Amino acid sequence: YNEDDVVEIFIRANSGGTRLGKSDLLFSLLTSSWDEADDKLEIILDELNKRGFAFTRDFILKTSLTLLDHGARYEVGKFRGKGVREEIESEWDKITSAIKDVADFVQGSTFIRCDKALPSYLVLIPLIYLRHHFLNAWKVKQDVELYLLRSLLTGAFSGNPDQLIDDTVAKIKDIKKFDLNEMFGVIRSSGRSLELTEDRFWA
Repeated sequence: YNEDDVVEIFIRANSGGTRLGKSDLLFSLLTSSWDEADDKLEIILDELNKRGFAFTRDFILKTSLTLLDHGARYEVGKFRGKGVREEIESEWDKITSAIKDVADFVQGSTFIRCDKALPSYLVLIPLIYLRHHFLNAWKVKQDVELYLLRSLLTGAFSGNPDQLIDDTVAKIKDIKKFDLNEMFGVIRSSGRSLELTEDRFWA
């Protein structure tokens, strides 16, 4: 068994006390070399969620990996390998600033006002990537509301969207801006539908 297999077995076997997810176990690896990690994470979650959202530790860790170009998928090796934990620690302020800016924009400038209007928080990660790496492009972004509306209503980021997250941020990294047609092209190329059909609303 490799390291990820062992973690999966542990999660499945863990039936007593507080149930742990993979993000909890990976976070423990992060705190093993960064004493303030737990406090820092609680601070950002409190700031984000005091306005009616429900951001999670899982989201923050996945976003951190994505912003640092390590891919969205959880792998134990990423957190055990030298450099990743240290990189998250050194970039923490920039990472959390990008997350907060996108959350502020979403709540202040779109139809999303609280958790109930945001069935998948993962749809925000490409926007956070744009804000983190291409600040000037973030300032002049367009059609973000349509991207959110269509992606959320069709469940484009539901299920297991790690590869889709990687593909959308790769496109942003390539074109260095947010382009709605490019984003929708990536989503459709991944085999996910963006069609707003009657059955989708009444199923």
